Amino acid sequence: MLPRNFLHAVHCIGDEDSVSAGLYCWLPDTPSPLPTVPVEGRGRKRKQPPEAASAVAAASPKPLPIARTAAAAATSWHSSSVQRVVAAALIDDGQTAAEAAIKAETLVGVAHRWHKRLRTEASTADAPRSGRPPKTDAAADAAIVEQAKADPFLSNKQIRYKLKLPISSDTVGRRLDAAALPSRFAAKKRHYTDEQRRARLSFANGYKHWTAERWLHNSAINVLDWPPYSPDLNPIENLWPRVHELMDRLCPTTDEAVADAFVECWPELSLDLFTDYAQSMPARIAAVIAANGDATQY
Repeated sequence: MLPRNFLHAVHCIGDEDSVSAGLYCWLPDTPSPLPTVPVEGRGRKRKQPPEAASAVAAASPKPLPIARTAAAAATSWHSSSVQRVVAAALIDDGQTAAEAAIKAETLVGVAHRWHKRLRTEASTADAPRSGRPPKTDAAADAAIVEQAKADPFLSNKQIRYKLKLPISSDTVGRRLDAAALPSRFAAKKRHYTDEQRRARLSFANGYKHWTAERWLHNSAINVLDWPPYSPDLNPIENLWPRVHELMDRLCPTTDEAVADAFVECWPELSLDLFTDYAQSMPARIAAVIAANGDATQY
């Protein structure tokens, strides 16, 4: 080991490294280090001539166009098959793993791994993965299925509460999907009185020419005389289940927490939802007229 203020060149892997200052060690079977010459005071780094810097930059490896194109077209963060083959071929050609990784635009560890694997295998496909261990055992899965069969209209959340399972509603849904049990929601149709039917029919006839273009033309917002018990004529009712689903992730337990959860989740709703619901009004109104003011499919 030479002192910090001495310089010498080290031959490594057939190439002579450029040196400036720092700690260097002499490797066995390499040319002897230069004679040690003491340097007075603190050493000053010498600037590289511009032509030398350009030569070093030109000699440094760069990603190959084929590898760069494959990396840009990849649909996941994993290296593509082209990058894996490029890295393995370059290492087989005698280049270092670091150089091969740069040219294949991947990591050194990836280049090492695929060079080793492709020497014994002919496929660049990922090996099968076991995946994350399931959060429920066979008994819990069977209980979820039995609960859903006993009451087909229970929601995933209700099944989770009834069985007191420490899992999410999404996990319950996946277990039901695996058992080929579709989700069901009871369709609750209201029986309207004659007066309520007349009010609904009057509303639908009064606004049967209401289109999205007319609403945009009449930019002023007016309060409409909505008939009672008519969620099918009030599209925002379809929005609340989405809001509840977003708020349920935050598990609010107090009135203040519910208000905070609503304020936090509302911006996550897509503006397209509001547009779609508003533009569904002509079809809703036509359905009420066709049903003579009775319940509709909405």
